[in-house]
Amino acid sequence: ASNQAGQLAGSVRITASDVVSSQVLPGLLAVLARQQPQIQIELVPGDSLSNLLEREADIAVRMLRPTQGTLITRHIADWPLGFYAHPDLLAAAGGPPTLDTLHQHRWVGFDQSTQMIDGFKAAGIAIDRRFFAFRCDNQLVNLEAVRQGLGIGVVMVPLARRLPELVPVLTDLVLPVLPVWLTAHRELRASRRLRLVFDFLAQALADWGAAGLDGRRRG
Repeated sequence: ASNQAGQLAGSVRITASDVVSSQVLPGLLAVLARQQPQIQIELVPGDSLSNLLEREADIAVRMLRPTQGTLITRHIADWPLGFYAHPDLLAAAGGPPTLDTLHQHRWVGFDQSTQMIDGFKAAGIAIDRRFFAFRCDNQLVNLEAVRQGLGIGVVMVPLARRLPELVPVLTDLVLPVLPVWLTAHRELRASRRLRLVFDFLAQALADWGAAGLDGRRRG
């Protein structure tokens, strides 16, 4: 067993979005650390695909399908998105929003990115950036803003269900899902350590999403 542990000893560099890096991976990696204490993890938060291509990471967790043929890719899950708010925010507004009262509520959105504006337009709701009372292009900051009651925002459903301070609103509006892809270089096949971490993450991320979607709040 010690010889096997010796073969696995070393570092694996992972990149994932700011939200996944801070809200999802630490708990999963703690399990891995108990199972494989000889493996060290380097985590690179960020949304750029380039860090995998430039060999700045061994494994990437991504919310879009990588198109580079040099990568091994595995589709892990589809995590739904939803609108969420702090109950105090809704109480101050006299209740949750409806399609007719959207403009009477405070919203959290992006500063430069038009992603949410485009999403609203696709749903037949014409808005501009002034619709959002709080604007920031960092999704981790926006998550915290929603948690603190700064406005209604979009949160991954399996994450929101683990946050008791958030309640769902506008549940009739169907939002796109976030496809979760795990990617690595083809050298993955030659490294037992990389393969082990890749397979662990594939299962752990799928389980994390499923546990957050079964209707019960989890710790």
